[in-house]
Amino acid sequence: MIKTEQKQIQQDIEVAIECDRCKKLYSKDNYAYQEILRIDFTAGYLSAFGDGYQVQCELCSDCLHQLISDFCRKSEY
Repeated sequence: MIKTEQKQIQQDIEVAIECDRCKKLYSKDNYAYQEILRIDFTAGYLSAFGDGYQVQCELCSDCLHQLISDFCRKSEY
């Protein structure tokens, strides 16, 4: 016979994201929420960020556009 117990588990649920550059808050019901760019990586040997450092940020599409539009490539499908 299998015996079970009910346990209540608390869990963090993401409800919004704040752009790390402009500090604007985007809730899940905002269409721009889907356009947030998440950067999360561990910097490598001789990296400008520092060897082994964890690098993280979230950027809204407006901030991302301001930062990379001068040199990024765009094309239509």
